[in-house]
Amino acid sequence: ERHKDEPFFLYLGTNDIHEPRVPHPRFRGTSGHGVYGDVLRQFDDTVRRVIGALRDCGLERETLVVISSDNGPRVFEGYKDGGKEHIGSHRPADPWRGEKYLPYEGGHRVPFIVSWPGVIPGGTSAALVSLVDLAATFAALRGVEVPQGALPDSFDQSAALLNPAAPSARTSLICQDYALSLRDGHWKYILPRGARNLPSRAKNPLAGELYDLKADPKEAHNVVRDFPDRARAMYAALLQAERTGRTRP
Repeated sequence: ERHKDEPFFLYLGTNDIHEPRVPHPRFRGTSGHGVYGDVLRQFDDTVRRVIGALRDCGLERETLVVISSDNGPRVFEGYKDGGKEHIGSHRPADPWRGEKYLPYEGGHRVPFIVSWPGVIPGGTSAALVSLVDLAATFAALRGVEVPQGALPDSFDQSAALLNPAAPSARTSLICQDYALSLRDGHWKYILPRGARNLPSRAKNPLAGELYDLKADPKEAHNVVRDFPDRARAMYAALLQAERTGRTRP
């Protein structure tokens, strides 16, 4: 309300879904899926209030809204809040394998919901996007020139936002958990566990994991032995990133 007549940026980081999960009494017991579901309903209400405030200020069609998460779901991280016991049939990472802390798609595929009425059309995009890309994308949408050397790992994804059929501005993405992983097109390579996050420690790159996400989106079949040259090339890209500190191709 104080800045409705000038450009503004609002970052709202909620703690609702992260442990310790403490839903407000208004939402406690309302979801049917335990405390995990209750805080999701509380999060939904937070989003509703923000969108409502934009509408009340006449700014909904003037504002780009992005809703996302920092990692995939994990129902239990140590707090005995009953979340795991009462979640029922809900499986927050389905259909993907894994969860937070794991290098599989369930740990890294996150919601990415974008709204800008009258500018961004409805639909679903298959573009590969990292939250790091938001910086370059916002700059492009606002017509702000990025200084030379700034945002070295950020890609302008404005074309993919404005057209769901447009390709991604990036073809590869490095993710970090107990082991680094590299997504390159529909291929995904995961470092051997013993290397942790340092490719140079990998004694045998073929001890890692390779998945064809196009044919095997649930990462059920490790094909590293079937495509050793592909695995070695992706390992080499991770090693180059370690040596240079750069993740751009």
